[in-house]
Amino acid sequence: MRPFLLFLILTVVAPAAFPQAIASKVYSWNHSPIVKQPGHEERTLLAGTTRDFSNVTVQGITLFPNQPSQPIQELEEEAL
Repeated sequence: MRPFLLFLILTVVAPAAFPQAIASKVYSWNHSPIVKQPGHEERTLLAGTTRDFSNVTVQGITLFPNQPSQPIQELEEEAL
């Protein structure tokens, strides 16, 4: 009986305690929406929430050649 209860807890209760809002899949660069800005373009690869962060966004930024340097940004949230 104990192994069955342990199995039940691990398969039913544990996933509910650790939800995964961002789907685990392959994200394609070519299928990501493009937002064109003067001097660069941005692609948002994924956005959502995780257990540890209320907001996670992964963006790819492409700078065009021979453009002046971008101004320094001050963000309210952490950016890597």
